[in-house]
Formats: sequence, C-alpha cells, structure tokens
Amino acid sequence: MLTYTPAAFACGCIRLCGGQQPSYLLFHSHSNFRIAQISMSRHHQTATLLLLCVLCAALCGCSFFKDGAGLFGQRTRVAEGESRQLPPIPTSRDAIQLEVLLIERPVGDALLGDAFWNEVDQVGSLEPETRLALSRNGFRIGHTGSEPPRALERMLELKSESASGPKVDQQKNLIGRRIVLSSGGETEVQAGAIFSNCVVDIAGADKSESKDFQNARFVFRLKAERDQDGWARIEFLPEIHHGEYRLRRVPGGVGFQLRTSQDVYPLYSQRFSMMLNVGEMAVVTTDGENSPSVGGHFFLGDGANARVQRVLVVRLSNMTKTDPVYAE
Repeated sequence: MLTYTPAAFACGCIRLCGGQQPSYLLFHSHSNFRIAQISMSRHHQTATLLLLCVLCAALCGCSFFKDGAGLFGQRTRVAEGESRQLPPIPTSRDAIQLEVLLIERPVGDALLGDAFWNEVDQVGSLEPETRLALSRNGFRIGHTGSEPPRALERMLELKSESASGPKVDQQKNLIGRRIVLSSGGETEVQAGAIFSNCVVDIAGADKSESKDFQNARFVFRLKAERDQDGWARIEFLPEIHHGEYRLRRVPGGVGFQLRTSQDVYPLYSQRFSMMLNVGEMAVVTTDGENSPSVGGHFFLGDGANARVQRVLVVRLSNMTKTDPVYAE
C-alpha cells in the first residue's frame, strides 16, 4: 500500500499523458490520500491539441478572419491607400504660432555691430518712454521684416566661434523651439544663465537700486494676442525668478493653482510689446556695456561664459485664418 504525506501532496497535482497512457489525479481526503485513475477520452485529447494550435497561431500573428473584419465585424486592416497615422489634432481657431530662437555670439562680435542695427527698426516699434526705460536697463530692442538683415541670417546659420576659451560650445550657437498659443495665452522663455548669487542694478525714472538674488533665472513672459488675420501683438514682460523651488499658489486660467516654482520679481516698468505680421521678427538683446544691469544679466553669461552674448529672436510664423461667415 502506497503512503503519501500531506507535505508532499497538500495542494495535489495532475499528470496528463498523451496517447493511450492513463493519467492520475491525486487528491486529499480528511484522513488519507486516494489515487483515482481517470482515463482521458480521445475527444479530450483532440480538444487539447486544437487549443494548443490556436494559441501557437495567435502568438505567430496569424489571423482567422477575412481582411477588414474582426471578431465582431470591426475593421482590422487598413485599406490600400489609407493612412495608418492618427488624424492630426485640430488647432484652435485663434491659434498663434511662434518660433523662439536664442543665439549665442562672442561679446563685441561684428555681426552685432552697427551694420546689423542700422538695418533693424529700433524706433517705430516702441513708445519713447518704454524705449528710454529699456535703454537705461541695458536692453536693445529691434523689429525686422519677413526678410531679415544679412547679419541676422548669418547668425542663424553660423556655428559658434571661440569667445572665451575651450569651454565655449563649439557645436551649435542657437537654440530654438516652436510654440503654439491661443489668443491671450502666455509662455515663459529663459533668456540667460542661472546665477547662484548676483546683484542686479535696476534703473528707474527717478532713482536706481541694487537688489541681491540667489539661484536667479532671467525669464521673459511672452503673451500673444490676435489683432486681425495675419497680425498679432506679442508682449514681453521681464521677470527674475529666484530663491528655492517650493509649492506655491499661482494665478491660473480658472483661479489660483498649486505649482512648484520660485519667487518671481516682475519688472513692469520694462514691459514692452510689438505688433508683428506673419513672418516678422522681434530681436531682443543687451547693449553689452553694463553687465550688472538687468539687460546684462538677461543676455550675458556668467563665469567661464562671461564673454558670450545672447540674442533672443521671436518670429510670428503662422496664424489660424478666420474665414468670414456670410448670412444668406
């Protein structure tokens, strides 16, 4: 008589044998184990083999249905000439597309000299008071048409030249991205380097003051508003983001929202805007003369990159056209 211990067969086991060999089921009773011999019928073996064939075919990617019909009649294949890609997400009716480029050049580069600024409109795009406030704080602003000056074309094509030793990036001298905003939408563009500690000279109409900032980033808040077909007003608000990152309440589209951010010091007196037609560009940089100024911190490097000057170019690349509606 066979003896089985509960430790060996507590859960039971099944051995299946093909062909004419029987299979045995071992199971537990309250007091002992019994062995029951179960003869597998031939149709059970056939069903098992058929199931294995179906599983193998599914793993190999075979289909048991006609082209274009699934298990419940749905389409399973793309018809000839039909695109396999998902349809594009439709853009907003008031969408404004901007191209933002940040160019790096050596300080004193001839491409940023008088030959360049003589071909750029520096007067008509800004109010006199705004232009004076920006000039006092080290900014230089320009507006170009859809055909940029030759110097700007060269800056967009040339690679970096050695300006401050081997640590200057020799691979590429511009960074660009494309932004799509709805009318009234905003985005942030970081113009300069991150300063662990810095003192910024802020010049006002009556007096100037120096402010200390830690872990400071110099950011433009861009806001785009549609004026008419092909025209948009782009607003630039300089901001100094500083201090530690922590969870803060910030204004959003529907009230205040929680977001991880730094303290923000907005410079409202230096806010300006430009009206651009599709293809036109706004050019923003520093005069390169006073590095402690606001403009100097926005567009001049720090440490090993102190001799690198940045140029921000914002181009109105496209707008969604509004078709007129006529009443019958």
